[in-house]
Amino acid sequence: KSTTLRYFAWQLAASPGRAFVPVLLHLPRWLRDPGFGGDNSVAAIFGYVERTQGVTGLADALDRLGDHAPLLVLLDGYDELRPAERERAKKLLASLCYLSRATIVVAARSSSRPDVDETLWHDVVLQALERTDQRRLASRVFRSRRGDTRDADAWAGELLRAIDQLGLRVQTLATNPLFLTLLAELKLAGQPLGDRRHRVLDQMVRLILAGDYAEQTAPVADGRLDEAVVEQTVRPLLGRIAWWMIERSGGVDGRALLAFCKGEKRERKHEKKGRKHTGNHKEQDEPTKKDRKNIAHQLAALRRALGVRDSEQALLVLAERAPLLVPEDRADGAWWSFQHRHLQEYLAAEHWRAELGADPDTVADKLRELTTGDEQAVQDSLDLWTEPIALLLEQVDGGDRLLTGMLGDETQRALGLRVLRSLEDLGADALRGSLAALPEWKWAPGEVTARVPFYEALQVPGKLEELPASLTLLVEHAADPKTTTAEIGAIVDCLQRLARADEAHRGEIERAIAEIVSAPRFGALTRELFEQWFRQVEHTGTELWCRIPQGESEPLAFTMGEGDAVFDVTFERPFWAGATTVTIGQYERMVAHRHRWGNEDPSLPVTEVSWFEAVLFCAWFEHQCRRLFGTGLPSDFRVALPSDAQWEFLARAGTPVGQRFWSGNGDTDLARVGWYGANSKDRVHSVARLAANPWGLHDVHGNVWEWTGSWFGDLGAGPDRGGPSSGAGRVQRGGSYGYDADHCRSANRNWYHPDVVWGFNGFRVVLSAPPPPSS
Repeated sequence: KSTTLRYFAWQLAASPGRAFVPVLLHLPRWLRDPGFGGDNSVAAIFGYVERTQGVTGLADALDRLGDHAPLLVLLDGYDELRPAERERAKKLLASLCYLSRATIVVAARSSSRPDVDETLWHDVVLQALERTDQRRLASRVFRSRRGDTRDADAWAGELLRAIDQLGLRVQTLATNPLFLTLLAELKLAGQPLGDRRHRVLDQMVRLILAGDYAEQTAPVADGRLDEAVVEQTVRPLLGRIAWWMIERSGGVDGRALLAFCKGEKRERKHEKKGRKHTGNHKEQDEPTKKDRKNIAHQLAALRRALGVRDSEQALLVLAERAPLLVPEDRADGAWWSFQHRHLQEYLAAEHWRAELGADPDTVADKLRELTTGDEQAVQDSLDLWTEPIALLLEQVDGGDRLLTGMLGDETQRALGLRVLRSLEDLGADALRGSLAALPEWKWAPGEVTARVPFYEALQVPGKLEELPASLTLLVEHAADPKTTTAEIGAIVDCLQRLARADEAHRGEIERAIAEIVSAPRFGALTRELFEQWFRQVEHTGTELWCRIPQGESEPLAFTMGEGDAVFDVTFERPFWAGATTVTIGQYERMVAHRHRWGNEDPSLPVTEVSWFEAVLFCAWFEHQCRRLFGTGLPSDFRVALPSDAQWEFLARAGTPVGQRFWSGNGDTDLARVGWYGANSKDRVHSVARLAANPWGLHDVHGNVWEWTGSWFGDLGAGPDRGGPSSGAGRVQRGGSYGYDADHCRSANRNWYHPDVVWGFNGFRVVLSAPPPPSS
């Protein structure tokens, strides 16, 4: 985020025809500035910038530009705010919304999204580098270092192919411009790339500290740091500072940094006011006697190695030679921070490992401290320490046992789940221990099960190590009678994601899915049952499966959305869709759930199913159709929930963007084709009792909300605008019998958490071509 904001601000500032005047501010530093008094006017913003950057005349310059160049305020560092500062930041952001001639951008991790007025702010997802962008950037690094343009593209291709052979977390790092640049530098230096995240981060830190990576035009001090000085002095000192800065929630001013490095006690009244401890471990503002001795020894060694007498000068020279911890400016009390939070978190994990001696019991005691305290203190621990703990557990002996212990302890479970999501991989022993701890998890009101978040945390392709053993464990757990259908659906979803990402083991993973959905607890289709329930629409006698779109001449493209938010969407191949939502009778071929619905009409749409249970049904039905052969359905198909775009395409059935329903624009047009609040008598109706759309689909408007396979969020790019790759909830479409006409529009989008069940939710399935292999 920081790198992108800085680059964006630089581009705008350097552009003669810029649309905005960029002002990049570090939000924690602004709020902690002694001169901050809550004045959020443009004049106050420029007064602060002028004071901290040592420049003058910015306000006058902006006035001269007038409306031709409005202000763009870029706020970084929201993740680093302390609890007492979050409320102040909320008020500040609310008031900034009303600045004339100004647009505000706040960058934050998705896990710490600002609490703001949704009517005044828009969410924008910062996309990772695409393959083309990666190749272009890698080529640029090669040309800048070698001065050779002929082989740059070929060299970049070799680098990206090498990265593809590494762990998923390393591949993810390579989608960040800074880390891709560092990976390119490692390859140029002739170093084989580490296959795991912590190994690559170690290589990057070594590269930077050796002085081998620096802008050619930067005023780097003469000489290189001795390797012994780096290992015995610089890394321990930076690790200690990284840890301390995380305790303090981010960067620090130069005076505080110097005081810490000197081991001094320093009173910060304006910062301590209203501040809470993160757990009940000791604040690192006041180093222990041992800390002071170690810091003094490390600083003395650093001064000798650099040939300077002053500690502050030693830190400045170190920042020039090895730009890991750097000052943002040279003003008095300059703000110091690490160039990238991930590098800071790695150094902090390294410090923790050295301090605790990597003893699992000692580490476990420290983990318990982080989750002790009031609710806010524990939440702060989750925000601050997830990544350092994950990096630590990836390196220490007994990391699997530590993770299992966190998941099995109710007070540490939230932290354990976050760490699990962040871990690069999960050994079979850790998976076995975690599954064994699941029965002790308490259920929360309104959830199908409180254990679903565990399976969600597993849904990172590449997470499962020792794949055969891990697959066996998951299959056995799914077969346990105490495992709910929602949990089984979550396991299937996890494995389906893994299969899409791991082409080499796809067959093995798909066999595990087939074993799960063919367990004795699930029904088996005979040819007679298929013909009875899955061949025709019972009420009309028409075909249950409709080709989308109908006819070979129909285009595989349409315009999605409404109003200003419209997108052109293209599908590579036709697909097939159920003419109706899945009924109670069809769902009960998989599993008898009469205890949910009583003895209701089997032609009613199935409701009270979570998203995970809908996914489970799709996997079960696909397996049954493959087992039967000769069903007449398209060969080599995948049964799935429709994507957000697929659903709108099949619902519109060729009608133009802007039309509310396939049948017209008025409420009377809806009443002819869909059950909604005005005509349903507040009850769900049997499927296909109203007219089908031109492509043969019934009830796309009203009756029940339909789950889709897409996460809710801004619609993304690509041939099928499927939306973001993760999120809090899954998209639902179509409205229901209990909602008004506006909720039933073709373009209306709703969402719910995937483990939610209620009487308005159902689903429809589609048969699609299998996804292409991942690169």
